[in-house]
Amino acid sequence: MSASGQPSPSRTHKAPHGTRSKAAREGPRVPSWRTVSEKIKEELKLDFEPERWQLECIANIRAKKDVIFTAGTGYGKSLVIEGVASHYKTWTTIVICPLKALENDQVLSATAKGLRAVAVNEDTSKTPGLWNDIEQRQYQLVYISPEMALSPSFQRLWMNRVFREHISCIFVDEAHCIEEWGDDFRPEYRQLSILRSFTGTSVPFVACTATMTTHTFEVIWSTLGYGHRPFWGLDVGCRRDELTYVVKPLAARRDPVLEFIALLPKLDNNSLPSAIPKSILYLPTQGLCLKAMHLIQSALPSKLRDFVVPYSSIGSELFKTDVWEQLNSGKIRILCATEAAGMGCNVPDIDLTVVVGQSLTSLSVLVQRWGRAGRKREMKAKCVLLMPEWAFGELPSAYAVAKLKKKNGVGGDVDQQKNAGPSKAALAKRAKLQYGLDDVINAKG
Repeated sequence: MSASGQPSPSRTHKAPHGTRSKAAREGPRVPSWRTVSEKIKEELKLDFEPERWQLECIANIRAKKDVIFTAGTGYGKSLVIEGVASHYKTWTTIVICPLKALENDQVLSATAKGLRAVAVNEDTSKTPGLWNDIEQRQYQLVYISPEMALSPSFQRLWMNRVFREHISCIFVDEAHCIEEWGDDFRPEYRQLSILRSFTGTSVPFVACTATMTTHTFEVIWSTLGYGHRPFWGLDVGCRRDELTYVVKPLAARRDPVLEFIALLPKLDNNSLPSAIPKSILYLPTQGLCLKAMHLIQSALPSKLRDFVVPYSSIGSELFKTDVWEQLNSGKIRILCATEAAGMGCNVPDIDLTVVVGQSLTSLSVLVQRWGRAGRKREMKAKCVLLMPEWAFGELPSAYAVAKLKKKNGVGGDVDQQKNAGPSKAALAKRAKLQYGLDDVINAKG
């Protein structure tokens, strides 16, 4: 089950047994997952059985181990956070979140389970009494942006010994953002290890995300200062058999929104809004979202045009919350969105996600966006990636082999060999694709 109580999507993932590191075996005693199960079902008033991997994670965190785990979108990572917090009724669990919308969504989920939770960001940081309430441990869960976590206001709390000694854990949710955003867009992500200087060796750090390459793991490991405390890690996997994946080349002169429109069923003025597949179209910029909205509206019957809206970081938090609620209820059917809609904000019945990938370089980002689809059990959904033509074709090494064969007079038509390879400009763009993303784009079969 997911943290929201919605049935989790069907999936295949790795069993948690056999994943413990030597350091974990030598660390503190870990409560059994069966014991943890009974406790959190009572503490969170759950009417379902948590999955074993969730219980294993909670057990190791409660044993004060540093943890890194990866579990696919919709698998129920939030329940791990809530399960840890529920055990420490007079302690504070801190969760570093990348987006305000995600913070608000998680606060609602936690509050519904009886936990005391609050979101701290630039919109709420000046609320009268907020910092004092946090210092007095009025909240079990504090969802906070990395910028706020490193702010003078929050650092002042660390000076209070009682507060410092009652921190149960620090989670870094969507931890792939450390790699994605830490170098330039949000440099505070690369500075989160500063928190270790306040917590010392007594507070476990937990990093979780839906997907993690080897390089991403190494960045998270070094940035958050892992390796000095007992450690436990788990890769649950992110296989989603209920999703159909399609990767298509995007012709240079063709508007990608037309490709999206071609995926919609034929509609007329007699069509109900429910006939429109509930969809998210991901685009690189706010301007392209607005343009896409107008183009899609023009292709729909007049009575269905209001069911298409744009979504980006420029909207107010009230607007964004309202959009997610309307998408959930079906009052919105198509969302033209930037990366602001790429994480959190659970809408379980998305039929179609389309990613326009001119500026896409990361496999993690693609998996996050595709992972918005089909989160309702037994639901089938489609995930589409539209990439420019330069992203397709044989790998550069294959061209080197072809060139060598030509030099030695082995096989191939001369003109074909001459024109087979991509241009230098195309290779330069392709070189920026993260390892793994290129494999997805050029997968065989």
